[in-house]
Amino acid sequence: MSDERLARIEGTLGVLVKGQAELIGRVTNVETGQTELIGQVTNVETGQAELIGRVTNVETGQAELKSSVVELKGSVVELRGSVAELRTHMGVLHEDVIGRIRDMAEDASLRTEMNRRFDEVMTNLADHAIPGDAADRHFARAVNDHEKRITALEESERSG
Repeated sequence: MSDERLARIEGTLGVLVKGQAELIGRVTNVETGQTELIGQVTNVETGQAELIGRVTNVETGQAELKSSVVELKGSVVELRGSVAELRTHMGVLHEDVIGRIRDMAEDASLRTEMNRRFDEVMTNLADHAIPGDAADRHFARAVNDHEKRITALEESERSG
């Protein structure tokens, strides 16, 4: 074999070795890119799982809020029922107070007891009033009217 041919073969081998080294470098780069891509996909999947968890938390919060609203509506209905019942009892009590004062005008201890109970009724009315409720305002006016009638009866007894 000639030196020239041997040099060409060596040159060709050198090119092949260099090409193989470049190919190995490129495969390494592809593998590195693949590893990075797998990491990014894993990050996306983790983010997706976190997002699903947050959505689940929001849905749970919504369900709890709906449940609380239902409970609150039930409580409001119960409160309105209690207020209506209180109004009924207070109306009966006021009529009873006026009747007793008329029937037993001479009994000062009864008047004192009725005035004490009247004050309790007024306190209960104030504690259980629903702000802006027309029925409460009407009832408060009726209570004030009863109080004026009781005071007028007492004054007429003193002067009479």
